[in-house]
This record gives sequence, structure tokens and C-alpha cells, in this order.
Amino acid sequence: MASVERLQPTRLHARGRRLEDRERPLSSRLTRSVLGLLLLVTVFASAASAEGLESGRSALARGDYPEALKLLEAAHAAKTPGADLVLVGAYLETGRYDALKPVALAVAASEKRGNDRWAAAETALGRVEAETGDYKAAIKRLKDVVKHSRRFLEARIVLSEVLYLTGTSRDKLTEADQIADFYQEGEVKTARDLAWLGRALTLTEYYQNANEVFGEAVEADPSDLVAHQYWAELFLRAGKNEREADVSVREILKRNAYHPAALVLAGSMDMSSDSDASAATDRVERALAVNPRFLPAHHLRARILIDTEQVEAAVAALTEALAVNPKHPMTHTLIGAARLLLEDNAGFEASMKAAMATNPRYAEGWATVAEIIERRHRYPEALEFHRKAIKLDKEYWPAWVGLGMGLSRAGQDDEAAKILEQAFDGDSFNVHAYNMTEYFYDGTAKRMEWVDATPFRLRLERDQAAILAPLVKPLLKDAWDRYRKQYDYEPTKPLHVEYFSDRKIFAVRTVGSPGLAAHGVCFGHVVTAASPSNADNNWPMVLWHELAHIWHHQMSRGRVPRWFTEGLAELETTRLKTYWKRELDNALWLGLSGGSLKGIAEFNTMFTHAKSIEGIILAYYYATQVVRYIESKWGYAVLPKMLSAWGDRKSTAVVFETILGTDLKAFDRDLVAWLRSTWLKRYVGSFAPNELPPGDPAGQALEKAQADVRAQKWPEAKEAVASIFAAGHDSADLRELAARIAHAVQDWDAVIEHTRKGLERDPQRVDFHGLLVDAYGAKSDDAGLYQALTELAEITEDDVALMLRIAEMARRNKDAPGQTEYARRALEVAPFVRSVRVAVARAHLASGRADDALRECEVGLSLPDEAGDAEVLAVKADALEALGRVDDAKALRARAPKPEPVDL
Repeated sequence: MASVERLQPTRLHARGRRLEDRERPLSSRLTRSVLGLLLLVTVFASAASAEGLESGRSALARGDYPEALKLLEAAHAAKTPGADLVLVGAYLETGRYDALKPVALAVAASEKRGNDRWAAAETALGRVEAETGDYKAAIKRLKDVVKHSRRFLEARIVLSEVLYLTGTSRDKLTEADQIADFYQEGEVKTARDLAWLGRALTLTEYYQNANEVFGEAVEADPSDLVAHQYWAELFLRAGKNEREADVSVREILKRNAYHPAALVLAGSMDMSSDSDASAATDRVERALAVNPRFLPAHHLRARILIDTEQVEAAVAALTEALAVNPKHPMTHTLIGAARLLLEDNAGFEASMKAAMATNPRYAEGWATVAEIIERRHRYPEALEFHRKAIKLDKEYWPAWVGLGMGLSRAGQDDEAAKILEQAFDGDSFNVHAYNMTEYFYDGTAKRMEWVDATPFRLRLERDQAAILAPLVKPLLKDAWDRYRKQYDYEPTKPLHVEYFSDRKIFAVRTVGSPGLAAHGVCFGHVVTAASPSNADNNWPMVLWHELAHIWHHQMSRGRVPRWFTEGLAELETTRLKTYWKRELDNALWLGLSGGSLKGIAEFNTMFTHAKSIEGIILAYYYATQVVRYIESKWGYAVLPKMLSAWGDRKSTAVVFETILGTDLKAFDRDLVAWLRSTWLKRYVGSFAPNELPPGDPAGQALEKAQADVRAQKWPEAKEAVASIFAAGHDSADLRELAARIAHAVQDWDAVIEHTRKGLERDPQRVDFHGLLVDAYGAKSDDAGLYQALTELAEITEDDVALMLRIAEMARRNKDAPGQTEYARRALEVAPFVRSVRVAVARAHLASGRADDALRECEVGLSLPDEAGDAEVLAVKADALEALGRVDDAKALRARAPKPEPVDL
């Protein structure tokens, strides 16, 4: 790249950008089969066109392709002026190449060589040749267009794209670069001309100028979908800035909901941002319904299948892409990546050789493979492929960014910072490079310090280190001792754990951009996590989960299926603390009885095709139960063996056959039987009103009870529910209904009775515990209330207020062990909250550990609290007195404000 700017002056300053939100990479370089369409429509269909042509053009613009083709073909048959080239554009956008050729050839033959109609027809034919893999013919035809129609800018763009795809370096794309010269000479005037100029600047890597020019193009004509598409691709591909790209994509889809290129761009963002394979797949299918030959849609479909671990299906799907174009390097790259994941190294090498046959400088291919296997946790190999990409093209900056991010995730910070700085110097438009250099290495990282926790290294922000280090280091030691023994494996170093108080910086450090919902992420050698100073997660549970992944990723060499590593990590947390668990048995039962749970072969689609966050959480919980079943039947010892078997490149089917002695179908069948007979047994036979025949008395009674509840006719509702019980029916839902009716009339004994019976069927239902708390509280039954609260605590481990309430009740009951337990549980969520530290200090005092209590008070005093210092100073005085420092305690009480009484 000769310079950052090709046009002068530019108004965009790279380092002046704010931290960008929601940036996402695009999986493959999109070919352009449709971008000439609107040009053809606007230039050649004049206001005097026949009504059919105008209606056809309108239908085409809004994405009603069947109607558009019908009208345009009729207009062409009627020899309506301009209809021929509009029809060519429609055929191009819908992939009807066989129908396009005779129309375009007829136009070219009837026009004078060099005029715009001739150039448009020849450019369309060149596009078809390029889309179908006849690159030499396309280049020859398009060069002829450029020669005879120098100012027909679209031909220059298409030619430059084909040249770049087949190996010409960006600095040799003279046909595109000359468009900038035309601009300097005042020859780029229309909004569409500006769109072509922006694309030319993108191709020649003058990204900042391109951004400005696209802005001018859209301002001049907000309806120009070509400009919006190119602008979106600039942000996604060059800048990895999804927030801005999304604006243009939405603008296109608002005008044409079936626009193939926009659908693929949106689908790519669905995957890279949210891993929403369901939404992405839907967009792919819509794009292919319009244009079955649209290669970017085929490529995205393959990426979705690969990312959801349906690799064989991805290879099969790509045969359709080969039928369209047997030479496209991205098609061969994706086949190669799939072969690599299938442990077919010979197939991988053959596919990459085929990609390089079309483009010997195809750095994007190696970078794409790196990105794919990085998502499978095969981080060392990903680094190798990024280096290969750079070796092929030293100015392919996405590979530099990928290498820098990969090194950072491998704990090689010095080299990572250097590489990312080089990437930013080469491409200051890339948001990931900017964020990592500006906000992490030149920002937060300089305000952090390393704390030794051998064999781990702990990176903490200096102003949090004194609080976090004493809490995290013992957990790291415990994890190292336990996991090393359980898995009989010692992970290789470096082993880093890093905490960030700013969730945006945590996300930047982890994925290069803000917007990450996770609380922690493991990269095999490095764990990044959100600091518990946010008090928004159970930080030791998150850490224990992520540390387990270190063993899983390293032992399997990144080949462990997602469902297994997540299920096993979840199981490990519950093995350490029984209350570190999800409470989703009812949802699991509904999934099982409704047939929505997947078998092992398709398990990962439950994560990637989930339609809600609840669906993803259910996938985690189901995975936990699958691993629990394996442990219950074959013993814990087989779990590390399975990890090692995957590490030995065995497929999941082979792992199950060799380690468990069963095939996948038999396992699925036996798993369902186990769930029904053990884990979910209490749900079998529950009252299911939707399964009752029409007119069944129990169903009618339920409808009456629900209507009575809505009308607040409590005696009638109670009687209706009682009749259902009398008929021999029962379920957790029925018990909750009965308990709520009793609650409404303050029949607390009945509330307790129905709730207790309901808990036998669904012990994880939070509402049952809430009803118990209300009932025991209303009865002034302190013992019952304490029991109800502790039962609730077993399924709401992140409720700090609840833990503090129980701890205070235990203190008043002089239950030192209970007081300690629940104060500690509060500390697991909110170690930076002063009231939690005070509760812990009180627990230490109750257990005779005055020194520890005093230390907790000092920590508490270092934390901000709007309530003031009175409470913590009072506890500190008690600690001093317990240590025999009576005078110090007396002096402190004399000057300290009086604490407010604690309200339970």
C-alpha cells in the first residue's frame, strides 16, 4: 500500500476513532454477480419506458423476482427500448446465466463497440465467465471493454476483482487505480460513479478514502444498493466493524428483503457475532432461493456446517459450489478446511493446492483455514496457517491481525503486541488491530501487573490486585492439584489468568471488539475473565469451569466436541460445589418429551441453532447430563480417556466405540432410557392437560380453576383443583396452582403442604421456594423460614442479598458454621461490595478468627460504600477487642458513627 490515502484530503482519522462496537469478520470474499444490475436499470431504462418495463423494474428493486422476470421478459419480447439490459441484470442477479447469454450477446452484436450499451452487455458476459470459473475468458473480455470504453467504470471494477481473485497483487490493479485519476480529473460525477470509486479504493487498500467516498455516494443517492453493499463489505472485511456495516445491510434489506448479497452479509454477521446458525441458515436459504448459483451463499452455508461440527455435510454441500464454479479458490479452501477437520491431511493438501492453482498468492485461503480451526481450539495450528498466509502475501493484513490475536491468546504478549502494531501500521482501518493496540496493549495492559501463582501467572489491574489475588490464588492452586490428579495430565505452559474490570476491555482482549456476553473464556493457555468487581457473576464457578477447559483443550489438542467439553466443565463445577449448578430439569423434561433434544451426532446444533439464550443454556445443561450419564455408567476414568482419544485424531463415533463400547445410535437410545428412569423419573406420569382427550373432566376442571383464579373466585378455584387431585392426577404445575390459591386466601399451612409436594416433583422451581418463604414468614416460623431460605440458596447461587440475609439470621441464631458458609457464598459473587466484607468479618469473629476479621474490615474500608463507614468500623472495633486491644477498640467506637440496625 503506497500510502494511507489515495485522494486528498481525507476527513477520517484512524487513531481518533472511538472504541468500535460489534465488529465481526466475514467468512469469505464475496464475488460480485449482481452489482451492475441497478446501473443497468437506471441508465438504460428511461422515463419513457413502457409500463411493463417500469413495473418490472419496480418489482426487481423490491425483490419480487418472479414478478420482475415475468414482466421484463414480456417487455423484452415486445422489444421495449431498454428492456434487454434490465433483463440481463435480472438474470444476473438470479443466476440465470444460460438465459442471460443470448440476450447480452444480441445487445453486444447490435451496438457499436465502445458505447455504453455494448460495454454493459460485455461486462455482464464477463461476470458470467468469472462466476463460472472461466477466468481467462473473463479477463480477456473485460480488458477489451476497458480498452474500448475507458470510462465505463463497472468493467474496471469487475476486471480488478477477477485479477485480484486470480493472484494479481493490489498494487498492480491499475484498472481500478485509474478510477481515482478520473476522480481527480473531475470525471467521477454521479452517485453510482462514486460507488465504483469507493470499491476501487477498497481494492487498492485506501480504506479511509473509500469510507469517505461511500459516504458521499450514499448521501447523493440513499437508494443506491450497490454503494450500501460495497460500504458494508468495506467495514466487515477491511475494518471488522460490524456496527457500521449493519447500517448499510439493514438499508438494503429494508428496500429488498431478498437481496442475495445483503442476506449473505447479514448471515455472516449472525454467525460471527452471535453464533446464530439458525438465523444465518435461514438467510442462506433465502439467498439461494433467489440465486441458486450465488457462491457466497454456498460458502456461508459450508461455514455454518463446519462451525456446527457437521463437517461431512459441509463437504457435500460444497459440491454444489463446485458445480457452479470448479475453480473458485474459496470453495477449495473450505473443502480443505473440512478435510483437515476430518483428519484427512492428504485431502486438505490437495484442496489447498487446487485453491493455489487459481491464485498462487491466495493468502486469504490460509487465513480462512486458520480462522476455522481456531474456532475449534486448535490454536497452535492456526498460528502456523496465519504465518503461511503472510508468507504468501506480506500485505495481507487480516492474517497479521489474526496472528497477533492468536499469539496474544497463546500468552506470547511481546510478540503479539509487535505483530498487532505492524498490522495497525499496515491497515489503520482494521478495528481489531486498533482496539488491541490502543485499548489493550497501549492501555489497560500497562495498568496491570503480574502476580505469581505458580504454575499460573495472574494478570490483574493494579488497583484490584490486593483484593483479587488473595481470593484467586488459592482457587488456582486447588484447581491445579485436583485437575492434574483427576486427568492424569500436566498442561504445558504458559498458563495465564487475566481479569478485567471493564467488560468492554475484557471483550477487546478476548475477541478484539466489545459486545461479548460471556463471563470468561479459555484459549488453552490463557483464560480471560470479567472481574468480580462488577458483581454480575459467580466468579469462582466461572473460573473453575474455564480452568477445566485448559485440560480439555490441551489433552484433546482442540478436537473435543463442544458439547463434551462444556458438559464436562459444568460437571466439574458441581463436583466441587453442589450448588454450582443450573436448575433446568423441567426444561430438560419438556425437551425430552417434546423430541427437541438432539442425539450425539447433531448435539452441537443445540448450541449453534438455538433460537434463544434459554435454548443455549438448555444445551449446556443437557450436555452436563450426558457427561453425567457417561460417568454413572462407565466411571469417571473414561472421561480423560475420551479426551485423549480425540487428541489422537479419533472421530467421535470411534471414541464411543473404542472407549465406551457402544455406537452413537445405541448410546442415544440408552441415554433417553436413563434420563427417564433416573434423573427425570419424577416427571414421568405427571398431569399433562394437553394430552387429555377432549371433554375430559380433569381438563375441564383445570380450565374452570384457571378462570376462577382470573376472577379471584378462590373457593371455587380451590374446589376445582381438589377435584383434579381426587381423580388421581398430580404435577408440579398443579401443586403450584393450588399453593397460589392458598396464598391468595392466606392459608399458609395449605401453601406449605402443596409447595412441599410440588418440590418432590420439581425441586428446582424457584417459585415454590418463594411461596415457602412467604408462608413461613407469615407464620413467624423462624426455623421454617431459615430452612426455606437455605433451600432457595441451593438453586440461586448468585443472589447476594439472599446469602447476606441467611448469614445474618445464622449470626442471630449463633450458628457460626452457617454464618460462615453464607457469608462466603456472598463473597463468591461480590468480593468488592463492602457489606459482603462486613458479613465475612462477622463470620470470622463468630468462629474465633479475629485476625481474619480485622483484615476483612481493612479490605472493606478500602471499598466505596454510600452507606458510610459506621458498620465496618463497628465490626473492626469488635475485632480489636477480641484481639485484646481494648483501648484501641474503645477509641474507635468513640469516634465512629453509630451503625443502623440490620433489617431482615
